[in-house]
Amino acid sequence: MTIGATQCTLCRHFRREDSGSCICPAFPDGIPKAVLFDSIPHGSVISGQIGYTTFDPRPGARADQVEFIRAWHRGEVQNDEDNED
Repeated sequence: MTIGATQCTLCRHFRREDSGSCICPAFPDGIPKAVLFDSIPHGSVISGQIGYTTFDPRPGARADQVEFIRAWHRGEVQNDEDNED
């Protein structure tokens, strides 16, 4: 399923710097591509991150997109990356 957003772009902690780097408190030196492009769920603390910050929907995020991300974090649905060989 494609929802038109990633867990990072829906998260209140996500920031895109002027340089184009994508950061958050968990990854202040740059969000790993596997997290940024939804290969690895970030609904709980993962190896390599700093602190305990995880996905938290930004104000105004579409409810259906947020629910899909949360269901994916719980393992209830697969995202498009999960279906690729």
